[in-house]
Parts: sequence; structure tokens; C-alpha cells
Amino acid sequence: MSQRTYDFSEETAKAVFQLMHEAKDLDQYKRMQAVYFRAYFKEKAHKISERTGLSIGTIWNVHNRWKHYGPHIFEIKNTGGRLRENLTLEEEKKLLKRFKKAGEGGGILEVKVIHEAYQKAMGKNIALSTIYRMLDRHNWRKIMPRPRHPKVDLAAQATFKKNVQKSLSKLNDKQKK
Repeated sequence: MSQRTYDFSEETAKAVFQLMHEAKDLDQYKRMQAVYFRAYFKEKAHKISERTGLSIGTIWNVHNRWKHYGPHIFEIKNTGGRLRENLTLEEEKKLLKRFKKAGEGGGILEVKVIHEAYQKAMGKNIALSTIYRMLDRHNWRKIMPRPRHPKVDLAAQATFKKNVQKSLSKLNDKQKK
């Protein structure tokens, strides 16, 4: 069974050669090479793969796209980023700005309040983890006052600290004898 191939023209080789001088990054350059090697040297995909480091499947895809779309295939759009964001970064900053004064003034700021404001801005229920990730994204830290019992007796603690040292030293002396 023979493979069906598509031969690129000499004009294709010249056009891609010109584009190779304008390549923005290595990935784009390698894709251009894949088309150029096929058009100029009439090489098969496995040989082009060895020369460029691209997989055979990628080379087939590049060749197929070149046939259908031409030089526009080299305009690679970066994927990734915040594709599922509820609010933009600027909108998040604006939302947090209302709570910044309370946090800077030494007051206690509860995440529950920010959570409710976020839900109100969105108009739908939002998971609490979303709020914690937003706070982390904007470098907000979780600072809590150290817990202290309301009936603490500082004087009793001070006397205990003094007496415990004496008691321990007496105990150590008895154990040594």
C-alpha cells in the first residue's frame, strides 16, 4: 500500500525560505523548516523529523495545514492563561481595595466577608477556595492574632515560671544523689 503524498511547489520553498528569516521563536522556525525541507528537498516526514526534532505527527499536521491555510499556520497563538477567570486581575484588585484599609489598620478581616462581596459581584455562588486562591494571587497573607484564653492570669503564669525552675533544679539534685 503506497502512501499518498502532496508535493509542494518551488514557489512554496521560496516563500517559506523568506518567512524563515522572520521567525519569532524556535518552534515557529522548526515548523517552517518542516515545510521547507518537504518543498525544497522533497524529504519524507521521518527524515524531516530527524532533522528538526519535531514528531512525525506534528510534521504531517504542519504539511496538512500548509496545504489548506498557507503561511498563516505559522502565526502560533499562545494557549494558557486564565481561561476560566470570573473576574479580571484589575477587577479583583478593585474588589480587594475595599477591604485593604481594614486589613492594614490592624483590624481583623474575615474571608467570609470577601467571599460574600465576590459572590455579589458575580451574581452566583463561588467556592471558598476561589477566594483563597485570589488572596494568594494578590499576595495577601493569612495573619491571625495569637489565641489567648479570656480568663488568663499573667501574674500566675509569671510566678509559675519562676517556681518551676527552682522545683526542677531541686528534682535534678535529688536524682543525682
